[in-house]
Amino acid sequence: MLFLLFLYCTILLTTRSHGAELFEFGVEQGDQVLSFSNDSYAVTLDVPIIYFEESQNELFISSKGIVTFGKAADVTEMTDLDQERINAIAIFFAQNSAGKIFYRATSSDTNLLNDLTDKIRKNFPNRELSDFTALHAVVITWSNIEGEDAEQGLNEFQMVLVTDGMSSYVFLIYDQITWTGKNGHYAQAGLYCSDGRRETMVNSGTPNIRELVNLSNNQKEGTYIFRISGATPEDPRGTLVEDDYNYNDYEQDYDSDNEHKRQHKLLSEHCPTDPYRDQCPVECHVLTDDRGCSLCVCAQPPDLNKIEKKDDEMGKVVVPSQREEINVGPGESTTREALQEQDIRDKEPKPDDEGEGESKLIIPTESKNSESIDDIEGTALSCAIASKKVQPCSLHAKCNDYNPGYCCECLPGYYGNGEECLKDGEPQRINGGFEGVINGKEMDRTELHTYVMVEEGRSYTALSQIPPEIGRSLLLLNAIGSAMGWLFAKVVSSTSYNGFMLTGGLFNRTVNVHIGDRYMVTIKQQFSGRDIYHYFKAHMFISGTLPILMEGAEVIYSDHDEEYRREGPGFLRSYSSQMVTIKENGVETQMKLSTDQQIHYKECPFREFTKDPVVVIHVSRIHVVYDVEEHIVRYASANMATKRDSNIMIAPSGTDHHQLLHTNQQSLQQQQQQQYRNQEYHLQKENVENQRPPCTNCLQNACESGRHLCKSPNMICAPVERSYRCECVKGYQAEYDNDTELGWKCIDMNECERGEHKCNRNAICINLEGTFECRCADGYEGDGYHCRKVRVDGELENKRPLTGSGCLDHRDCHQWGECIFGRNGELGYCKCRGWYTGDGVHHCGPPTETEVKQVVIEDSNREQAGQTCGEYMCDVNAYCDSSSGSEQCECQKGYHGNGISCVPHFSDQKKPNATGDSGDISVGIGKICRSHDECGKHGNCVYNNELAVYRCICVPPYFSDGVNCVESKGGNNSSNEFLEGVSCNVINNCNTNADCIFEKNDRDESVYRCRCRPGFSGDGHRCTMTSLDNLPAYAVLGCDQLGNCDLNAVCVLDAYTGRHYCRCLDGFDGDGYMCETVRQNTLLPSLLPEPADAKTCREASDCHQNAHCVVRENSLDYFCECLPGYRGDGVTRCTAADDCTPGDEHACHKNAVCVFGEVERTYTCKCAQGFVDDGRQCVARHLTECNEQPGICHKNAQCVYSRDEGRHKCICKDGTTGDGYENCREEVKMHRCGECSSHARCMHDEADDSWRCRCMQGYIGNGHLCTLYTNCLDDRSLCDEHAECVPNEYGHYICNCHYGYHGNGRTCTPDSESREEAIFICRGMTIIERSVNPDLPGKQLIVVPHQIAVGIDFDCQEERIVWSDIAGHSILSASINGTNEQKFMDTVLKSPEGIAIDWSSRNVYYADSVKDEIGVASLDGKYYKTLINEGLVNPRALAIDLTDRYLYYSDWHRENPVIGRVRLDGTENSAFISTEVNLPNGLTVLLERRELCWVDAGLQHLSCIGLNGQNRRVVYAPLQYPFGLTVHNEQRFYWTDWSDNKIHSVSVNGDGYISFPATTGGSGRLYGLVSVPLRCKGVATACAVNNGGCEHLCLPGKIDVTCACPDNIDRC
Repeated sequence: MLFLLFLYCTILLTTRSHGAELFEFGVEQGDQVLSFSNDSYAVTLDVPIIYFEESQNELFISSKGIVTFGKAADVTEMTDLDQERINAIAIFFAQNSAGKIFYRATSSDTNLLNDLTDKIRKNFPNRELSDFTALHAVVITWSNIEGEDAEQGLNEFQMVLVTDGMSSYVFLIYDQITWTGKNGHYAQAGLYCSDGRRETMVNSGTPNIRELVNLSNNQKEGTYIFRISGATPEDPRGTLVEDDYNYNDYEQDYDSDNEHKRQHKLLSEHCPTDPYRDQCPVECHVLTDDRGCSLCVCAQPPDLNKIEKKDDEMGKVVVPSQREEINVGPGESTTREALQEQDIRDKEPKPDDEGEGESKLIIPTESKNSESIDDIEGTALSCAIASKKVQPCSLHAKCNDYNPGYCCECLPGYYGNGEECLKDGEPQRINGGFEGVINGKEMDRTELHTYVMVEEGRSYTALSQIPPEIGRSLLLLNAIGSAMGWLFAKVVSSTSYNGFMLTGGLFNRTVNVHIGDRYMVTIKQQFSGRDIYHYFKAHMFISGTLPILMEGAEVIYSDHDEEYRREGPGFLRSYSSQMVTIKENGVETQMKLSTDQQIHYKECPFREFTKDPVVVIHVSRIHVVYDVEEHIVRYASANMATKRDSNIMIAPSGTDHHQLLHTNQQSLQQQQQQQYRNQEYHLQKENVENQRPPCTNCLQNACESGRHLCKSPNMICAPVERSYRCECVKGYQAEYDNDTELGWKCIDMNECERGEHKCNRNAICINLEGTFECRCADGYEGDGYHCRKVRVDGELENKRPLTGSGCLDHRDCHQWGECIFGRNGELGYCKCRGWYTGDGVHHCGPPTETEVKQVVIEDSNREQAGQTCGEYMCDVNAYCDSSSGSEQCECQKGYHGNGISCVPHFSDQKKPNATGDSGDISVGIGKICRSHDECGKHGNCVYNNELAVYRCICVPPYFSDGVNCVESKGGNNSSNEFLEGVSCNVINNCNTNADCIFEKNDRDESVYRCRCRPGFSGDGHRCTMTSLDNLPAYAVLGCDQLGNCDLNAVCVLDAYTGRHYCRCLDGFDGDGYMCETVRQNTLLPSLLPEPADAKTCREASDCHQNAHCVVRENSLDYFCECLPGYRGDGVTRCTAADDCTPGDEHACHKNAVCVFGEVERTYTCKCAQGFVDDGRQCVARHLTECNEQPGICHKNAQCVYSRDEGRHKCICKDGTTGDGYENCREEVKMHRCGECSSHARCMHDEADDSWRCRCMQGYIGNGHLCTLYTNCLDDRSLCDEHAECVPNEYGHYICNCHYGYHGNGRTCTPDSESREEAIFICRGMTIIERSVNPDLPGKQLIVVPHQIAVGIDFDCQEERIVWSDIAGHSILSASINGTNEQKFMDTVLKSPEGIAIDWSSRNVYYADSVKDEIGVASLDGKYYKTLINEGLVNPRALAIDLTDRYLYYSDWHRENPVIGRVRLDGTENSAFISTEVNLPNGLTVLLERRELCWVDAGLQHLSCIGLNGQNRRVVYAPLQYPFGLTVHNEQRFYWTDWSDNKIHSVSVNGDGYISFPATTGGSGRLYGLVSVPLRCKGVATACAVNNGGCEHLCLPGKIDVTCACPDNIDRC
């Protein structure tokens, strides 16, 4: 429900029986007393009431407290008015039983009319209504109204309708409300329109509607005034608020005549045509409306003869226009149908408003007949009457009478629009001027000449005196001459037509041409008809940017089709796209040209448009050339106007079957596209035939039965934009069939042959009608998608145990479980989420203790060792296992690896000692635990990545199952291995399958210790491989679940392994979990050699399909470069980058293996253990490593195994530096860490080779401030009522929201349907919510009196809207449904404009344009801090990059405009863009594309640039007055524009331009807007957990967080 009244007066705390004072009523005042009944009383109005922009002559008064227009309402039963489609005003619509209704209409009660006039002028002062005078009023009073229960009391209220003939208002006055309804049905109040627009009163339909007596919207309790003649009801408070935004600061940078143009546009667009011009008869009155528009209004039809006689004396004829409806007296008929049809046209969106930033051109009237026709066409005129004054049509045309006017039609042998007719086949000439600005260079006005051979459709256009540097570039603008080709195209079909047949040579044309990704030109042409020499006149102005072509360059166009679509009366639009070839110095390149044309012309309004709304111009034999000697650019082409379905499938002689098939497929695609146009025409024609306006919800009803052509079997109708298209259902594909209405039909698709199935490789695909079936092959069983080999005893391997009940929804399972859905509607089964175990239905929880056994391989498998297994060759110490349904290599007992390469568990040096001990101490995996207290005295509770559970592990030198730990008492070798008292960070004594980690020991001390890697178990000094056969299969958790990537890395999916891994960002190097800055090459650009085979490019289409077009570092040129995972020259070759294939035994050296390199991300050859080299050559390693000769290390070094190099090496100990062999010098370092918390340790961070304070286990914070970590296991009240306490993958117990809710667990919000395709827009006092679908109207979601909302953003975590208010000097927020409004910072800010939310850190950043500062505040408003207060002049918009932790801002520095960026903690403030910016306005960050985009109100561009500062591009131009900018799903941009107060949109690539209003009504400037994401985007910061350990503000930085001291806290 839209709340029209967000009332600013205080609700009285005391109960009142009476509210406002009613206007006088009763019989003594001349009122009629209406009978109290269920029937409505009809009243005919002497002066029409304008209601929702429509004139209403009749109203119906109901005793139920409602007044309807046009027809009576059925009020026998109470209905929900929000669902009704009626024109009505409900003052108190409710069931009642008795009372009196008084009514009077007056135009003579001067006291009443003067009182109403004063009230309206007082409450609507900014509407410039100083001339408003009430002419007519209707007073309706409901007195002593009893409810269904007479004991409830009496209600009394009054409605007053008032009008001056142009504007209408309503007064709703409540004197007394004692009852509101009964049995849950409460009174309703509001203003309702039949098309669904509505504004409801506050508390309508609730018991609190009684508060209307105490509230108001005009400072008088119980009284409400609304202007009801506009597109939406207007609250007087919308005019009382003074907008103190400094518009002059914004607009002074535009051209000085823009305001004049805007006012001219407003007047020309919105003021109706006065039917009498300046000659208003004496018996009529001139009225001026609230827009300043004047209109002559007559009570009776004037004497036309007197008017004509009077004007004859003045030398001109003036009569009412056909397009204006005048009042007629009794007995005179009006052509209501025709007028309604004209009203429909008038209400259609103006084509100019849909233009791509074009300025409205006034169509000239140089035609000899145009002025006379404009003056003479009138309501009462016919061809005969018009002919008495002037020749209405061409000499070669006939005049046809229509109702109510006339139109002209050319005679046979001639063509045109009737006002201008040309003889068939005669050549035509067009002369005119040409000027413009290209690439910043102004072109002086020169001449344009066109000669057209109409009989052949050939047109020749020449531009003279064009300088060479521009002339060569103009070869890319064939659109200059294409208008002439369209105008006089040869008509080859009886249903087609050319441009002259529509326009008569009198039209305006605007063209936007996009060339590649970087260039764009706007062409504006004005065709003004024929001059006295019978030549057509045209003027052209172009502006924009074009690529510079070399001398002698050629531009080659291929034949193509241009489609012109009539989108409304007098408005055409054409979209086309093609590739052109550019030859420069013998090298050919291709460039994409996209053209968007808009053509406005005059069309006779009285004749139904019966032609096909779409015509196709086939353009061929295109020739463009620049004459260097004469400095002339020439364009030539042949043009044919054809119908849409004229594609002919004829194979040329010599065409083989495959070529014909390819041609057929292309033609089928073209025909399907044209069939889509047919369908749209089908809808438009049906609308015309039924005399109804074009549907406003075609997207929903275009596919209703009988409205579409998709009637063939296996075909469906799919709504598309404002029409529909036919599609085959899934499992079917399109095939030609000329016998069908569409020319094609849907046949079965053989998924098996096409390979479009998902059958298991051990299954057979069987094609069925419309689908397919997978059946496991002999020897295998399963559902065809998963096939497992059958054992001899008939049992299946790894078969999932049944849970006893199936599921069809997640709610059928345990709250910590999920439903694994079945196929084809079959029941699925419940499975516990994550690493929880249980049946999924009755129980899901942490795993119980499970025995983990070592892999035991029977000797019988040894005979398969070394054999080929599937696609691979197994290691000699491996066997081939096919029990799982697929063959794979498995290492033998005592070995570990991937089966292709197997190595022993222990090195050869670990021999049994002299006492007979084997050295293979049995190390248990340990029991599952939740805390260290559950383990033994010498055990720790440690997370096992492979098992995804926490288990007890003994602390060295103890070993066992983690509960009963015994001290190792081995011989010398054992004691040397464990080195009791020496941690692994000093001596690297860990097993090769273990890592040295830092954690707490049994004495609560933090120490380094060895821990086995996933897949191995033990004490870290000895690690044995484990088997998971008796455990549930747990997927290895990737970074998409762990979120453990470095701050300078992203989590990506490896398509080969199906797992997510971390990858460092550009400019950083590492394994993704630790990334370091790449040192920049210090060579000069001239010293950096470019590859010899590198080829320059303009766009990706110039390169290989597995390559892209990128700019090289230290170079301004673009080159083709193979995509990651491919190698080649980027142009002719980009092949897979794998060095080897694992199944090819000859791919690598005999002493090497083919493995997948984690660093290379490809399969590469690596030498086996004991060998070294590049993998192609492997030689035995010499015994020179330190593990074999420890003496080669320096005394201050230790021998450490390097996994990157695959060998042992000498590394200097901490505190020393050197090569580890010859020297290890002591290094002098500053104090590593400063002021660490007592619960923290100083640790080294290898990412940037620095030392930082880190909180110890059990504590959380930034290392300087560590607080005891409290979890929900100890305090369940920490979780939201819609959340549960569950352990996460790190062993911490966290709050997890239930299904259907989202949040951090401590706060859970219901998933909202409003998040899908929604945008929020700031407009004055209101926040508007609307869909990105242009056909769905927006609505007022939030109204705050006196505010001016400017900046807006969305808190995706708590689903709240946050916006800035420059009038209230504050920041506000509300729930996504508009409730729970909150305000903060109102005592600190001056003029907050742009805002940006860090949803993870729970902060909001703001820009204050008066204080010239950028700051940050917590989203709860408790703390705030200024980040930048120097160097800013007029900060505007903000945008956040949560991946790199940057805040971007725009600054309207008049002399030095800039887009800057700063870290989220306020550091590293710098200018990001300082060139080619003028007035940078709205900003937005595309996180996935890694781009920053902005609108520039000075340059009138929408531009983007990579976040690395490269690949800058202009997305769309020209814009007009852009303000806010947002992006939806990184697919489409949306921006607000002050020139028309509409929303404009293009795709991220700059095509598909559309525009639409924010709401169906309302006015005022549009400011910021934001698109609502379906989910939170960006990388969570360290502040997300326990506020980063900060007491006040937690600000994320480049690597760590900063606990900032707020400005409103004295000491921190």
